[in-house]
Amino acid sequence: MDGDGDLHVLRDITQQLFLVTSGFRRLQESKVNALGIRSLFAEIRIDAIDEPGTKGKARHFEEILRTHSFKPEEVLVVGDNPDSEIAAGNRLGMKTVQVLRPGVPYEDNASYFTNSLETLLGILSSLERHQN
Repeated sequence: MDGDGDLHVLRDITQQLFLVTSGFRRLQESKVNALGIRSLFAEIRIDAIDEPGTKGKARHFEEILRTHSFKPEEVLVVGDNPDSEIAAGNRLGMKTVQVLRPGVPYEDNASYFTNSLETLLGILSSLERHQN
Protein backbone atom coordinates (compact mmCIF):
# COMPACT_ATOMS: atom_id res chain seq x y z
CA MET A 1 0.00 0.00 0.00
CA ASP A 2 1.48 3.35 -1.00
CA GLY A 3 -1.33 5.85 -0.42
CA ASP A 4 -1.78 8.64 -2.92
CA GLY A 5 1.92 9.21 -3.56
CA ASP A 6 2.16 12.45 -1.61
CA LEU A 7 2.16 11.15 1.97
CA HIS A 8 5.86 12.04 2.19
CA VAL A 9 4.70 15.66 2.57
CA LEU A 10 3.43 14.84 6.06
CA ARG A 11 7.05 14.50 7.18
CA ASP A 12 7.66 18.14 6.23
CA ILE A 13 4.84 19.53 8.35
CA THR A 14 6.17 21.01 11.58
CA GLN A 15 2.80 21.34 13.31
CA GLN A 16 1.38 18.51 15.41
CA LEU A 17 -0.60 16.08 13.29
CA PHE A 18 -3.63 14.09 14.37
CA LEU A 19 -5.32 11.38 12.35
CA VAL A 20 -9.07 10.94 12.79
CA THR A 21 -10.51 8.23 10.58
CA SER A 22 -13.68 6.14 10.40
CA GLY A 23 -14.11 2.53 9.40
CA PHE A 24 -13.50 -0.99 10.60
CA ARG A 25 -10.84 -0.77 13.31
CA ARG A 26 -8.62 -3.61 12.05
CA LEU A 27 -8.74 -2.30 8.48
CA GLN A 28 -7.90 1.27 9.51
CA GLU A 29 -5.07 0.07 11.80
CA SER A 30 -3.67 -2.10 9.03
CA LYS A 31 -3.73 0.84 6.58
CA VAL A 32 -1.82 3.06 9.02
CA ASN A 33 0.73 0.31 9.60
CA ALA A 34 1.10 -0.56 5.90
CA LEU A 35 1.68 3.10 5.02
CA GLY A 36 4.26 3.45 7.81
CA ILE A 37 2.78 6.74 9.01
CA ARG A 38 1.95 5.99 12.65
CA SER A 39 4.96 7.87 14.03
CA LEU A 40 4.00 11.05 12.18
CA PHE A 41 0.94 11.60 14.35
CA ALA A 42 0.68 12.86 17.91
CA GLU A 43 -2.52 10.86 18.17
CA ILE A 44 -4.52 8.48 15.97
CA ARG A 45 -8.24 8.16 16.60
CA ILE A 46 -10.37 5.56 14.86
CA ASP A 47 -14.11 5.96 14.98
CA ALA A 48 -14.68 2.23 14.63
CA ILE A 49 -17.95 1.40 12.91
CA ASP A 50 -17.64 -2.22 14.04
CA GLU A 51 -17.66 -1.30 17.74
CA PRO A 52 -20.46 0.09 19.89
CA GLY A 53 -20.47 3.79 20.70
CA THR A 54 -19.11 5.46 17.58
CA LYS A 55 -18.53 9.13 18.29
CA GLY A 56 -18.35 10.77 14.89
CA LYS A 57 -15.60 13.08 13.72
CA ALA A 58 -16.93 16.21 15.45
CA ARG A 59 -16.75 14.58 18.86
CA HIS A 60 -13.20 13.35 18.21
CA PHE A 61 -12.23 16.87 17.11
CA GLU A 62 -13.79 18.34 20.26
CA GLU A 63 -11.82 15.91 22.42
CA ILE A 64 -8.57 16.80 20.65
CA LEU A 65 -9.27 20.49 21.18
CA ARG A 66 -9.94 19.96 24.87
CA THR A 67 -7.14 17.47 25.55
CA HIS A 68 -4.46 19.54 23.82
CA SER A 69 -5.82 22.99 24.79
CA PHE A 70 -6.24 24.10 21.18
CA LYS A 71 -8.58 26.86 20.10
CA PRO A 72 -10.67 25.98 17.04
CA GLU A 73 -9.04 28.74 14.99
CA GLU A 74 -5.63 27.13 15.63
CA VAL A 75 -6.63 23.86 13.98
CA LEU A 76 -6.76 22.98 10.30
CA VAL A 77 -8.89 19.97 9.34
CA VAL A 78 -7.72 18.25 6.16
CA GLY A 79 -9.88 15.63 4.50
CA ASP A 80 -11.79 14.65 1.41
CA ASN A 81 -15.32 14.11 2.68
CA PRO A 82 -17.37 17.33 2.66
CA ASP A 83 -20.15 15.75 4.73
CA SER A 84 -17.88 14.25 7.39
CA GLU A 85 -14.61 15.87 8.52
CA ILE A 86 -15.08 19.09 6.52
CA ALA A 87 -18.59 19.67 7.90
CA ALA A 88 -17.48 18.74 11.44
CA GLY A 89 -14.49 21.09 11.31
CA ASN A 90 -16.64 23.93 9.99
CA ARG A 91 -19.26 23.36 12.68
CA LEU A 92 -16.56 23.67 15.36
CA GLY A 93 -15.06 26.86 13.89
CA MET A 94 -11.93 25.25 12.44
CA LYS A 95 -10.44 26.06 9.05
CA THR A 96 -10.87 23.21 6.60
CA VAL A 97 -9.10 21.90 3.50
CA GLN A 98 -10.86 19.55 1.11
CA VAL A 99 -8.43 17.28 -0.72
CA LEU A 100 -9.91 16.66 -4.16
CA ARG A 101 -8.57 13.25 -5.12
CA PRO A 102 -9.87 11.56 -8.28
CA GLY A 103 -13.50 10.60 -7.69
CA VAL A 104 -13.95 12.97 -4.73
CA PRO A 105 -16.87 15.33 -5.33
CA TYR A 106 -16.14 19.05 -4.93
CA GLU A 107 -18.32 20.85 -2.41
CA ASP A 108 -18.02 24.54 -1.64
CA ASN A 109 -18.06 24.14 2.15
CA ALA A 110 -14.29 24.05 2.82
CA SER A 111 -12.06 27.03 3.56
CA TYR A 112 -9.43 25.79 1.07
CA PHE A 113 -9.17 23.20 -1.69
CA THR A 114 -6.23 21.20 -3.00
CA ASN A 115 -5.53 18.28 -5.32
CA SER A 116 -2.36 17.31 -3.43
CA LEU A 117 -0.89 17.38 0.03
CA GLU A 118 2.06 19.26 -1.46
CA THR A 119 -0.15 22.35 -1.76
CA LEU A 120 -0.95 21.96 1.92
CA LEU A 121 2.51 23.25 2.86
CA GLY A 122 1.72 26.55 1.12
CA ILE A 123 -1.64 26.80 2.86
CA LEU A 124 -0.02 26.21 6.24
CA SER A 125 2.68 28.78 5.52
CA SER A 126 0.11 31.36 4.48
CA LEU A 127 -1.99 30.75 7.60
CA GLU A 128 1.06 31.10 9.86
CA ARG A 129 1.98 34.44 8.24
CA HIS A 130 -1.53 35.76 8.84
CA GLN A 131 -1.53 34.65 12.49
CA ASN A 132 1.77 36.38 13.30
